[in-house]
Parts: sequence; structure tokens; C-alpha cells
Amino acid sequence: MPETSADEPGRSTVLLVRRTFLEDALRRAVLRRSGVTYTSGTEVSGLCFATTARPRRVIGVRTPRGRLLADLVIATGGRRDRTFGWLREGGAAAPWRFEESSRLTMYSRFYQLRPGAVPGPLDDPISAGGIHDGFAAKLLLAGGKVFSVSFGILPGDPELQALREPAFFAAAAGRLPATAAWVDPHRSRPITPRPLAIGGLRNRLLRLVAQDGTPVVHGLHLAGDSLCLTNPVFALGVSVAFEQAVIIAEAVRRHPADLAAQMLDVDKAVTERIAPQFDAVLAQDRTRIERWRAAIASPAVADDPSGPTRHQLVRELRRVA
Repeated sequence: MPETSADEPGRSTVLLVRRTFLEDALRRAVLRRSGVTYTSGTEVSGLCFATTARPRRVIGVRTPRGRLLADLVIATGGRRDRTFGWLREGGAAAPWRFEESSRLTMYSRFYQLRPGAVPGPLDDPISAGGIHDGFAAKLLLAGGKVFSVSFGILPGDPELQALREPAFFAAAAGRLPATAAWVDPHRSRPITPRPLAIGGLRNRLLRLVAQDGTPVVHGLHLAGDSLCLTNPVFALGVSVAFEQAVIIAEAVRRHPADLAAQMLDVDKAVTERIAPQFDAVLAQDRTRIERWRAAIASPAVADDPSGPTRHQLVRELRRVA
């Protein structure tokens, strides 16, 4: 990591850490603060609402241990967050919601370098590969001399679905310039028995306002994937979640007692600071989908010396079959 000086305007430092390290550091920082009670292993099963308030006023959460009441609830349930359903169950108006499939299926496999083996080439400090004609392929470094190789294809691609089988995956990884040297059997060995499939990836933005912009609930905010879920290929989750946390903190500081103003302040910031990133992911996904569909439909073309096209990769898989 290059050294930087605080006196250099516009310079920033990129810190590369594993997700588990970051989460542990955040947890430790929270626990060092006075007035914080951390309760692990407690599942939230619903929201608690004030009896007559309109719009609905969230006053806590339901758990198997009973109700936990709070002045403010922040939902961070991730990609499978159930807050939308809980709001409907509680009689709240339907919030603004947009959701669209990223049309991406991924097959990943983990490898470990053999003792004494030298790592292969990289395109940047932690990865190699990218988007090709009709598919994507990426190598990512992890800890303990472990790395992953992942392929991304359109769901239902008639030929590239074969990547879910170990022999076809190995053939494809050995064909790509970005991964071939890494997966050489003399350099590394697979540590997952077969490729891991990831599907159902979606882009989703949920705002706690109705279509006319009025809040549908008070006393509740969303953060992380609960608010904005994007294709994980773009790796925006952590950075966008931090931005959302700042937005909520700013709104609470400005309007500690005015819940309506607080909700509107958060929604305004979300539309100005989060929605543009979401829209950018949508646009790139839609462009990729159209190009990959065209690659499937197009006839085979001449080999590309810079890297295999989808047709070249399919031909390689057919040789294995």
C-alpha cells in the first residue's frame, strides 16, 4: 500500500482487508462505547408498532425473548430482509420499491497454492480477469494462500451451464489467460470439491416513502442491503452501507425529535447519494445482459488473441465432453 500524506489534497489510501476482519473491528469499536448492549443469537421476528399512530410508528422489535422497545429501529437484515413484509403486516402503506434481476449466475471454486509455489500474475493487487464476450471470469485473492476463480454467465446459457461440473470448470479456468497459470496443477489444488453456484442475484432499492414521497412509517430506518441491494460483482455493499449510516446519523442529529422531518431528510439523501449508484449498476447490468444475449445468438467469429470469446470457451468445453 503506497504511503500518503494528509498534506496531499485529493489523495486517499485504499485499505485491503477481509470482510470478517472489518466486521470484527467494527464490533469491537461498538462494544467499547458506553451505553451499548450487544445481544447475540437473538432472532428478530417482527416489528412493534404504536397502537394508533398514523403513519405507523415503530417502537421496537419482536423476539422469542419478548419485545425490545426503542426510540429508533434500524433494519440491517441483508438481502433477505423481511422489513417490507413486516410493514405490510403492521398496516403500513406500501413503501416505494424497485427490484430487477441482475440476470447473472455465478460458479466459483476455491484453490490453494501448493507449498513453495509462486503466485501467478494479477491485474491489480488482489485480482485478475474481467468481462469477456458472453461471460465474465474473475480471480480474487484471499488469505492463507487461498484464491477463488469465478465465472459469470446468463442464467440458462445452454452451453456454459456446464461450468457447474468440475471437469468443465477446470478446462475453462485453464484456458483463460488471467487464471491459467494460477490453476496449473503444479501450482495449486482445488479445495472445494466442485464449483459453488450462486444465482437469484437482484438489484433492489427500498425507500420508506409512498409513491407521492410521504413517509409510510416513523421510527424506522434501513441500512445496508435492506435499503440498497446491488449486484455483488460491483462490490459496493460495504461502502454504500457506510454512506447510509452517515445519512441516518446526520438526519438524527438534525431532527432528534421530529420523526417526520427525520424520515424526509433520510429519503432526500438516499435519492441524492445512494440512488445514483444504484442506477449506475442497473445501467451496466442491462448493457451486459444485452451484449451477452447477442453473443449467444451470434454465429462463431474468428478467435480473439486477447482472450477467449464465448464461442471459443464453448469449443473448449466440447473438447472435454
